[in-house]
Amino acid sequence: MRYDSLDGWLHWLESLRIVRVPDDAFFRAQKIAQQLHLFPDHSTVITVGGTNGKGSVVAVLESIYNASNYRVGAYTSPHLFSFNERIKINDKPVEDSKIVEAFQAIDECRKDESLNYFQFATLVAFLLFKQSDLDVWLLEVGVGGRLDTVNLIDPDVAVITQVGWDHCDVLGDTLEQIAVEKAGIMRKGKPVIVGEEEIPDVLFSKADALKAPLLMQGRNFQYEALNAEWSWHSTRTRLDHLPMPKVLLQNASTALMAIDVLQERLPVARIEIERGLERVKIFGRCTWIEVQGVNVLLDVAHNPSATPFLLHYLKARAVSGKKYAVVGMMQDKDIAGALQIFKGTFDEWFLTSLPKPRGANCEQIQSALKACSIEKTHCYENPMKAIDAAFKQATSGDWVVVFGSFHVVAAFPYRRDAMNRVSTLRKQ
Repeated sequence: MRYDSLDGWLHWLESLRIVRVPDDAFFRAQKIAQQLHLFPDHSTVITVGGTNGKGSVVAVLESIYNASNYRVGAYTSPHLFSFNERIKINDKPVEDSKIVEAFQAIDECRKDESLNYFQFATLVAFLLFKQSDLDVWLLEVGVGGRLDTVNLIDPDVAVITQVGWDHCDVLGDTLEQIAVEKAGIMRKGKPVIVGEEEIPDVLFSKADALKAPLLMQGRNFQYEALNAEWSWHSTRTRLDHLPMPKVLLQNASTALMAIDVLQERLPVARIEIERGLERVKIFGRCTWIEVQGVNVLLDVAHNPSATPFLLHYLKARAVSGKKYAVVGMMQDKDIAGALQIFKGTFDEWFLTSLPKPRGANCEQIQSALKACSIEKTHCYENPMKAIDAAFKQATSGDWVVVFGSFHVVAAFPYRRDAMNRVSTLRKQ
């Protein structure tokens, strides 16, 4: 065995520094999947792609199907605090020992074939799901869709949450090109659910070519918020007085459409939908925490399609007190495009560098903000120093909004002992 601990495997994978791999890498991973027969025999597969909202859609599906007592595997990325978050079975992260065994099996099978971190992780998830005899596989696409390792598995339902600007260096520099990559998860004759009302024409033409029924938000299904509850309906189902979930209703609505089209195969009762919506949780998406009177908002909004919702969330709560932003970004993101809408929102910005090769340094973020006429910024070499500086500045009633890359949100000391450290910092 190469390593006998999960940390050992992860450090080794990170040391490879293979961030992007050639197109033929998809077919290398495919060969390994075929040799180990990692494809589900009878499980229902829902693959979720799109620019934003993928994690929320998977979280809603996972919560509802778990509430219905199905055996559910959910594969998502990236993780916030531990690698195990990426691979869950029946709402529990898989334990280290099983992941280590799966890493070893993939490593032995691949021989000299090169794989990156994400490909290794995805093949490990497939192996663990296959061994667990699941009813449902929920697979979140990493980047794009067509050549994403997740796309090795044929879905019974493909979900495309939205098509926006992200990973342009890999997917293309027009929305049509990006949509082509995301449309790659469609399959012949299988339903495609789109979570927004306006989509590039290429999605229609791709679905037509595959004779895949395309179901769109606002056309084939829709929702309406009504104070503390909401309603949802498709052409055949109506659900009124639903409990509010802790995710964007647009994404919850998209998940309900997937459940609706699979009702004959995976029946779900209304009471189970309600229970699932009440229980759904996804840390790091508009997550609010209070630390000795300071309001902390954590959000992994990191591109121009995600940050408007964060801004809307802040405005909807009529936030009083001063507002401080703690931000870290990846350099392959549209940093200026993501942050320019916050002009005039924050009193001060605390910017952090993130690790190379993908992480942007704080000077890059500072330059992008300056181009947007945002001036009051401070630079720090790592997320914890930026968070510490923001908390030293904040007083009771103020807001510290930690957002951007998963890496900066994951750095927030959410555990009780670490929270005490942050509280102590405020008194200094």
